[in-house]
Amino acid sequence: MTITDQTRRTSAVGTNAVGQEIPYSFPTSASGDLTVIQRVTATGVPTELAETTNFTATYGSTGGTVTMVTAAPATTTVHVIRDTDMTQTLDLEQGGAFNAENVEAALDKNTKLIIENADVGARSLTVPDTDDSSIDLELPSTVDRAGKYLTFDSDGNVTATTEASSGSVTFGAFGETMAATASAGAAQTALGMSAFFKTLLDDASATVFLATLGLTVSAFAKTILDDAAATNVLTTLGFSTFIKTLIDDTTAAAARTTLGAVGVADVLTYEGAVLTYEEEMLTWVT
Repeated sequence: MTITDQTRRTSAVGTNAVGQEIPYSFPTSASGDLTVIQRVTATGVPTELAETTNFTATYGSTGGTVTMVTAAPATTTVHVIRDTDMTQTLDLEQGGAFNAENVEAALDKNTKLIIENADVGARSLTVPDTDDSSIDLELPSTVDRAGKYLTFDSDGNVTATTEASSGSVTFGAFGETMAATASAGAAQTALGMSAFFKTLLDDASATVFLATLGLTVSAFAKTILDDAAATNVLTTLGFSTFIKTLIDDTTAAAARTTLGAVGVADVLTYEGAVLTYEEEMLTWVT
């Protein structure tokens, strides 16, 4: 056969049904050529499935079909990947019969392995072709890299460090002070918090906070603190609806209007004395 399909993988979302079929279009030869992985979509947790137990498959030069024996939940994705066995079983004897089909099958197998290696390479960290070939990209030993971070030195070589190198990060004078603090208490002090203020920071409730402040709040005062608006506070304090209408008056004239009282300009006087009639106030009629 010839191989023109450069892929080696396909996938499908689970349907939560036994017998779900997942077709693939890349060539395979026989059982064992496929790795089938079920991955939880939300968490990425993978589970490799077993042929016959979890799935069956057909194989061929133009692809085949994976059929689920155990249902794949809709919360998972099933990945079908060709994983050719890296062996060479063709044995050509000197002067023996030449079987072109056997030779072609061996070449096909090598081509599939090359495609699979290219797929792995495409999923790996690489550097540009223009980088100098002298760059050292070999990871430090497990002893040297254990518990450390993968970093690159000034030449781009792979290194393992426990912290940012000196000069790689710029801090202001205050930032350097904060970065050097060894505890939360030291950081609070660096921020200028007093010893008393620190005692407030760990209070777990309003009651504890008020106690730290030395405040005793009565049950009545608490009802005021719970009021959601000024009008609610006035009601709690016993203000009537009428008094509330006086409180928001912004001028004396507005207050007199609310009270239904007359102003000085409306009082009839004679030589400085208020004119009355049978003890009733006379007012100008307008």
